[in-house]
Amino acid sequence: MSDRLSVLTFLSNFLIGGTERQVVNLVRSLDPTRFDLHMACFKRRGPLLEEVDHAAMAFSDYPIDTLASVRTLGQVLRLARYVRARGIDVVHSYGFYANVFAIPAARLGGARAVVASIRDTGDHLTRRQRLLQRWTCRAADHVLVNATAVKTQLMAEGYDASRISVIRNGIDVTRFRRAGQTPSGHGLRASLGLPASAPIVAVVARLNRLKGIEYFLDAAVTVAGQCPSVRFVIVGDSISQAYRDELEAYAVARGLRERVVFTGFRSDVPELLSDVPRPEPWPFDPKEGGRLLDEAGWKDVNGDGVRERAGVPFRFTLSYPAGSQEVVDRIAVWLQQSLAESGVRMDIEKLEWKAFQS
Repeated sequence: MSDRLSVLTFLSNFLIGGTERQVVNLVRSLDPTRFDLHMACFKRRGPLLEEVDHAAMAFSDYPIDTLASVRTLGQVLRLARYVRARGIDVVHSYGFYANVFAIPAARLGGARAVVASIRDTGDHLTRRQRLLQRWTCRAADHVLVNATAVKTQLMAEGYDASRISVIRNGIDVTRFRRAGQTPSGHGLRASLGLPASAPIVAVVARLNRLKGIEYFLDAAVTVAGQCPSVRFVIVGDSISQAYRDELEAYAVARGLRERVVFTGFRSDVPELLSDVPRPEPWPFDPKEGGRLLDEAGWKDVNGDGVRERAGVPFRFTLSYPAGSQEVVDRIAVWLQQSLAESGVRMDIEKLEWKAFQS
């Protein structure tokens, strides 16, 4: 009998995403002398699959079309048999579909410990899906989340707080090197053929509508107008080729054809970013901010606590979705109070989510 702990990690797939990246980083870091690792998924596909050492772990997949089907039930029983036959000690699933599928299978297979990971606040889930995940997670020994906001949301939905732990996302910082420390030929400029003297502005993200890449491109137009030599790099890709094409067309329509490079998926992000300048963060200094506003002509002329210039008050509205987590409300109020100390009035407006989709 092996002294290693047998662990099965269940992930939907290996497509581009934050959860997928975190899981791949985790399994690559586990000590094979201590853990007997098994990877399971619905579909064994995606660019991140190439980063996993297949020789170091056992792989199995359980293809399904929908959760509510006889075929899915058969796959659940198949996973349960796998867990039992291989004496899996711990089953750890990630995300709604993986949780609902793998947790019952783990219990049926006799796993000693079952862990669920919920890595978002579930805004994309229907009410029925939220209820289904909560009911399923009752069969798990523990729920791991990656942010306090997620834990707060789950507690509001009725999860047992004592069975939820927050483990935030991690980054292997040893992979990131300061500019100039990367071997010649491996930097972003050399890789993409960018001019040696051109300033570079980069964004790294999975390309989907929630990331707001369109706003980055809008800002690029303004920056390019002030700095003609600048180049913009968008590192990352989309699971939807149609959306990737839409973004590229948008860049062209904004006059950025020769300025923007879409790299697609890259596994060498630290090396690419070695050529991107990293300015020091600006200090939080309300007094200095007030001085700069004074210089710009924004002054509290009438003594009402709000600066104005040419008769126009320095006032704006922060809008965000109603029903957001309490932490969002606290951040908004903090911003409002901090700005008020500098003579800027910020109003808070909560709107229904559909207002942001129109």
